[in-house]
Amino acid sequence: MEEKVYKNINELISIQQDRGLNIINDEKTRKIITFSNYYGIFNRYKDPFLDSNSKEEKYISDSDFDEIYELYKFDQRIKSIFFEYILMIENNVKSIIANEFSKEYGHKNYLLIDNFNNTISLNQHITLEFKKAQILDLISKIHQEISNKLINNNQMINHYIINHGYVPLWVLVNILSFGTISKFYYLMKDRDKNNVSKYYNIKPDQFESVLKILTEFRNACAHSERIYSFRVLNKSNKPKYIPDFDLHFNLGIPKDVSGNYVCGKNDLFSIVIVFKYFLTNDYFIKFFNSLIEECDNFEKHLKSINISKIYKIMGFPHNWKDIKDIEC
Repeated sequence: MEEKVYKNINELISIQQDRGLNIINDEKTRKIITFSNYYGIFNRYKDPFLDSNSKEEKYISDSDFDEIYELYKFDQRIKSIFFEYILMIENNVKSIIANEFSKEYGHKNYLLIDNFNNTISLNQHITLEFKKAQILDLISKIHQEISNKLINNNQMINHYIINHGYVPLWVLVNILSFGTISKFYYLMKDRDKNNVSKYYNIKPDQFESVLKILTEFRNACAHSERIYSFRVLNKSNKPKYIPDFDLHFNLGIPKDVSGNYVCGKNDLFSIVIVFKYFLTNDYFIKFFNSLIEECDNFEKHLKSINISKIYKIMGFPHNWKDIKDIEC
């Protein structure tokens, strides 16, 4: 394997110039690369501007550094937009689960194995012992999280433990991760799952799949992942999908030879579809208008490629803007 040798900014710019990129070695460019990180810009955002017909890494004609840097900034801006509304959904979901679970099992000693679905169905290829172990593991992790917050002097948790001896679920959910809440929902009884998912007019299994995808995108936004081309994969690098919704059909999204929709399943557009179901119409319009504005502004900076190339990477179908007016 070729050893990676340190190169200074001038050398790095020269490499890009040799590959056919229009990039000026001036103070402004050097400052951008220094503060934004060479890898963070080029290795993560150059791909749409590379010549796919070249055996060597070469840029397509007329591509320049400004375009790559604008894609980098575009990604940062839309990441902030998506993150804002994912956090809104996270808060709403936590609140609904806490209210429905507390209504059914009380606000004190609710973390009991019998309050969760400790049975298995025919389509679940696991043992009853494993299912109970999953529940106990969840309960253990929640208690550990309470303990950690208590040790670290979290005032909210301290107040309830010291003054009441317990933490009601509607308080507890504020310190639990979206991933933990997703697992919490997965382990709830079928009746309780349905009481939660009906708020969004979708089925429990659809709700469960959406939570998993939202969790992945939430973490990607929080940990500085490249979001415009992000795909949700499992541990075996196989895609994880949101379910087929009426919106996929109503938008006329094409299917592949296996009968699967070619986009809107584990890409950024899948989150737009989720937002349509999980946000109120007013909030969805606000989100959508912000996204449109960023896309239109970004398009003005493109010269060597068409924005449709970026939309395809994002998983956006050609008529993606129609989602704004489609009922679901």
